[in-house]
Amino acid sequence: VIESGLISDAQMVPVIYAGQSHERFLPALPGTEAYRMGYMVGDGTGSGKTHVLLGILLDNWARGRKKAIIVSAGADLIGGARNVWKLMGQNPDDILSHGDMDGKKEILNKQGILFSTYKLLTMKAQGNDGQKRIDQATKWLGDDFDGVIILDEAHKMGNSIAKKGKRGKSKPST
Repeated sequence: VIESGLISDAQMVPVIYAGQSHERFLPALPGTEAYRMGYMVGDGTGSGKTHVLLGILLDNWARGRKKAIIVSAGADLIGGARNVWKLMGQNPDDILSHGDMDGKKEILNKQGILFSTYKLLTMKAQGNDGQKRIDQATKWLGDDFDGVIILDEAHKMGNSIAKKGKRGKSKPST
């Protein structure tokens, strides 16, 4: 990927920093487990964030962490992610469309990158007795999950939970 020029030197910097961060753990409180450190990429439009984010995923993939989630504002962005993943020499089918899956069924893939949206994660599966799609994704990750969760366009998470304020309770946006 580096030798091909698919990721520029400037794009490689956050991939390296994220990789260094992911090798460290946050201190744990007594009786709790330590969590792997995260990393935030705040690059602007047109900087090649898809290449950076998939470079971070590829680095983790090479380290054996072969389950990940990308949460995006729109499901239509999966095509671009699959194209870049393929250019990186990976199987585009590794990127799983959460929206194309039956929300009532368990995700059976042993590895992959689950591509979901903020809106989908707040929804319940049709005809299901209340299972939310986020519960489906969490169950797939498992208790031993040690991979990457990418929150693309993270500012779109604003107002994603109900909260009580001075003027009463506000509902989450969808």
